[in-house]
Amino acid sequence: MFMGTAHSQIGARDRELEAKVGMVTAKQMLPGILSLFDVVDQDGSGEIVIEEMEKFEQSGLHTVPPHFLDRASVESMTELFDMLDVDKSGRITKDEFTEGILDIFLREVPLSSLQMMKMLRLLHKSTSELEVGLEDVRVIVKDMTTTSTNLNRLYLSA
Repeated sequence: MFMGTAHSQIGARDRELEAKVGMVTAKQMLPGILSLFDVVDQDGSGEIVIEEMEKFEQSGLHTVPPHFLDRASVESMTELFDMLDVDKSGRITKDEFTEGILDIFLREVPLSSLQMMKMLRLLHKSTSELEVGLEDVRVIVKDMTTTSTNLNRLYLSA
């Protein structure tokens, strides 16, 4: 019994330590990630489009460390763009870029799982918006039905 408790306490401390190391690593990485975003975002719009990523890559003026692309399992920054553009909008915001890069480097979750989780969040948001729209349509149909019934009664009584 004592060994089980001690073992679980050690496991909890290990998880705490891993979380702290992850936070420190994220803090260390963040300035570089934000700087990279700003360099790629040539028009300063706060979003990166594929053309900006292609220009960045073709310019050869800036080099991305090979381990960066290796960790993301891509061969080019353009492939990285495709990976980070989960909703396939053709645009990546600074938040999407930062979150995506940190996810790739700091989590032990396969990238495909991260992409699926993001897609599920987007689907949930879209579904919620559709539900609100559907409720609006129901109200309109109900109003039209009531109006139609009233018009029929008026017509029949005339």
